[in-house]
Amino acid sequence: MSRIFGYCIELTRGESIESQQMNIKKLYPEVILVNEVFNDTRIAWKQLYEGVKDEDTIVFDSIVCLGSDANECLANYRELFNRGVEIVFTKQQYINSATYRQSLVDSGIKIKEKIKLKGVNEYVKVLLEKQIRIAFEQAEKEVKDL
Repeated sequence: MSRIFGYCIELTRGESIESQQMNIKKLYPEVILVNEVFNDTRIAWKQLYEGVKDEDTIVFDSIVCLGSDANECLANYRELFNRGVEIVFTKQQYINSATYRQSLVDSGIKIKEKIKLKGVNEYVKVLLEKQIRIAFEQAEKEVKDL
């Protein structure tokens, strides 16, 4: 049975995570919230990351909750995606894993066409990477502006 987790993290000392919780619960009222206070160890994240299974969903309010920088976000996104975990962002829905999966071309096609589509799939992967980096930079700027 698949589970839906919401990961909320206090990004700056003293920040309230209530708005993150509300945004996530608005989309998924039945969500299991995992809350993290500001620290460098991210123990709750590590436990969630290691414990999610294929077909589970993790909901984040923003891409900045997925990692400490764009590279870490991208690495975590790829790992979760490849494990079959659905990834949802309330503020950047254009990089949700469902959107990305829909962009990948079905492999049930003839070999000649598969060769052409391999290039399309690689392009989609590069595009996703760029979108994650842009989304992280924008969200990080918003956090710093608070």
